[in-house]
Amino acid sequence: MRTMTFPILVELGERPAVLCPDCSAEVIPKQGVTVGDLLSQWLNPPAGAHIDIKEMALRVSIAQKLRKATTTLRLEDAEWEKLKECVEACNFVLISDDITAIYDALLNAVPEIEPEATEKEEK
Repeated sequence: MRTMTFPILVELGERPAVLCPDCSAEVIPKQGVTVGDLLSQWLNPPAGAHIDIKEMALRVSIAQKLRKATTTLRLEDAEWEKLKECVEACNFVLISDDITAIYDALLNAVPEIEPEATEKEEK
């Protein structure tokens, strides 16, 4: 498990619309864009790419967690790896401090220490 703490968005919440990188989708905020909104959009495959049903199920599960999260997000390691893979595969059409802050928060998601590993170290 990993826990990601969302950064506070400064620039993107003020834009009328943010073009999603490379996925031909557009996020149109009502009260500003949230980190969960952006990250869930980045789970979409690039324009023209296809995914199978197992991949879709994994991405939908992650997207649902992202949309529910407000300030922090807990993901299984496999979910975190998939989200990281999807974000790193994006080709962005704008530069933004907010986007790099989201990426940094994703990279710095804190892994939980397994209780068994802690017990072994104590012995």
